[in-house]
Amino acid sequence: MAALIDLAGARILEFSIYGTVWLLLLFLFRKKPGAKWQYFVSICIAAHLLVPIHIQWFSVDVPFWREAGQPVLQEAELSDKGGSERYSARTGDTGNLYEKELPLDRGSDSQIQDEILEGTEEEDALFVEKQEIIRKTGERSYFLSLIKGIWMIGMFFFFGKTGVSYFAFCKEIKRWSLPASPLSWQVLQQVKKQLGITRAVRLCRCSQINSPMLYGVFCPVILLPDQEYSSREFQYIFHHELIHYRHGDIWIKLLFTVCRGIYWFHPLVQWLYFHACAQMEFLCDEAVTAKRGMGEKREYSLVLLRHMSDFSRKVPFTAGFYGGKEYMKMRL
Repeated sequence: MAALIDLAGARILEFSIYGTVWLLLLFLFRKKPGAKWQYFVSICIAAHLLVPIHIQWFSVDVPFWREAGQPVLQEAELSDKGGSERYSARTGDTGNLYEKELPLDRGSDSQIQDEILEGTEEEDALFVEKQEIIRKTGERSYFLSLIKGIWMIGMFFFFGKTGVSYFAFCKEIKRWSLPASPLSWQVLQQVKKQLGITRAVRLCRCSQINSPMLYGVFCPVILLPDQEYSSREFQYIFHHELIHYRHGDIWIKLLFTVCRGIYWFHPLVQWLYFHACAQMEFLCDEAVTAKRGMGEKREYSLVLLRHMSDFSRKVPFTAGFYGGKEYMKMRL
């Protein structure tokens, strides 16, 4: 388990380093026209941050993370001028191993004593060096363990907060949901037929929301505020939400949410999520107004202005009439 966490930490740190390059490029070109290519690039970046695929010509190795928990291994070879003596030192989990080869022919006992003293000095020096390496390795391991702990605490906090927020929202919807009107059901079936959607999509009213939205990862549900709508408004609203459903935007938001949770410390990854949400809305608007005249586009813009809200931005795994003043200027 520890080895798996070490590998995941190294990969996440590696992807954070060179993934920043792609995020910076996308950030610099964020005002360039073309929501489709920006949305596609955003999805590719998020997927690449989650899937450990190396780019051979552009990758970053993190050796200090990988080597922090490995045992220290050092080999030293010392030889005298005559080449008759060899010392090798090896440090690891088993301690020190010293080997000394003495020539068979020795001149005197004093020469042997001198050589033994020299070997003792070498042993002391190697022992001190080993202790220094162990100390530095321990400091590095402690530092990396601290980083791993902070990262895991932040990740669990993000996913815990997101899960609690989503399930609390679902519980509130079940409590306050009301049956939809017959007119809304009729218009919904018409729009589904126009878009070629055959899967069942639930429809509910709720007094706790102020903007239409789509939620539900596996069972899609369209939520409507407890307000009165005309048949024309129902068409625009359902067309908008069903485009979100057909594009799989709920699943895309799930992908970005997982990416945000793992890379919670990276500000550009957080920006990537909101940037992708904006491009998601632009593409939805383009799909809704693609075959409509100027009069219908104006009506659709008025519906957007009436129901624009940041509520769906705060609820995870939902898609709705998201936006603000700046986004509205770009969308209309």
